[in-house]
Amino acid sequence: MCIILILISIIVVSPYAGDIKNYENINKTLDEKRTSVIEISAVINGLSLVIAAVPGDATTPISNEISQFNTYLVIALAAIMFEKFILPLLGLVVFRFIVPVMLTALLFYIIFRKRKLLEVCIHLFALSVVLMTIIPLGIKGGAIIDKSFGTDNLISELKAEMENINDLYKEAEHNEEDSDNNYSEGAVSFFDGLYDKLKDSADDVSSIIKETVTKNSDLIKEKSKVIISRIMDVLAVIIVSNVVLPILSLLVMCWAIKTALTNIFLFEPEIDVSKLISKKS
Repeated sequence: MCIILILISIIVVSPYAGDIKNYENINKTLDEKRTSVIEISAVINGLSLVIAAVPGDATTPISNEISQFNTYLVIALAAIMFEKFILPLLGLVVFRFIVPVMLTALLFYIIFRKRKLLEVCIHLFALSVVLMTIIPLGIKGGAIIDKSFGTDNLISELKAEMENINDLYKEAEHNEEDSDNNYSEGAVSFFDGLYDKLKDSADDVSSIIKETVTKNSDLIKEKSKVIISRIMDVLAVIIVSNVVLPILSLLVMCWAIKTALTNIFLFEPEIDVSKLISKKS
């Protein structure tokens, strides 16, 4: 039975566990998180551009600081991608190497009845369970945190605030459309209109933004304060759920591996009670 299970683990289970396509639910959750991070990055870039266009040099440092938020988003995105690709790698390692060694130890324990072999088997089994569950538990914990703090709602509020700023540009876009057809008619969002125009004429975009921002600088400053507050809230949740938890998961994984290997190679010696009694007597 042990030999059959070893062959099944190596030939059947390990290719399945090492295929990223077989983690559909986890991949879906991570893809949603990645999309959220990209959306927040778009909002940050748009807000930085708007604040930089406000007349005067006082807003330039604020714009630069806001753009620095993308650094934290890059870290969060890297953590998400790490989680996505480490799970199938762990599955491959566990079922191609660790489980066969565990079953081999169990086989020799059945034959020779040595306690150390059984302990090796138990520790390797515990290590396998930890390695296969620590990442999914971390992802599940991150999803619970996102749900508890309403990350999706915060992102929706961010996008809504940016759409409010978009209203300031509609009239300018309409006037520009009459004189120059550099962008498609009926742009419905700040980002679509902005990026379409960037492809055709960056100078026209800069002129429109500066003119519009100058007319509505006070309103944009108030809107920016609200958006920055929302960004800070979202960043805090994203960093905890997508960076802190994976780091803790990695630390737990390293601790589990260290503990398992230490216990395997540093067993307490077996005690023969009869010999101990005879020596005392």
